[in-house]
Amino acid sequence: MARESSFFQVVINPVLAMHIMIVDDNARVRRTLKSLLQHLPVQLIEASNGIEAVEQYGRYHPEIVLMDVRMPEMGGIEATACIRSINPEACVVMVTEYDDPALRHNADFAGATEYFLKENLMDLRQYIEALSNTLTGENSTSFGIYLS
Repeated sequence: MARESSFFQVVINPVLAMHIMIVDDNARVRRTLKSLLQHLPVQLIEASNGIEAVEQYGRYHPEIVLMDVRMPEMGGIEATACIRSINPEACVVMVTEYDDPALRHNADFAGATEYFLKENLMDLRQYIEALSNTLTGENSTSFGIYLS
């Protein structure tokens, strides 16, 4: 007697919310970034310095970290290096008011994925939207399995 093959399809719904950590010592800047991202399906985590950022990253593992460069206690470049030592694939995006080639180089060396100026936040918004579409997908993913 021949065995029949069975097929079933598994549908995986995309994650509804991407986790983003906003790291800046200025509460007004954190509020501005939250406002900028409010239209996206995101859960936001905040930190006010690099030490908090590293602790929060270890706890929540957000998909994206928006990191200021200059902060008290631990700056963003050092915090980026620490986060990348926890997870070499971490997406850390520098968001700063300093358009300094040396800072860009140091951020790149520490493992920053991108470097945006606070004066160009619409560019950052477009980048986050693109990442959101990539990470969460716009449609459900499905795949099939044959059983025999």
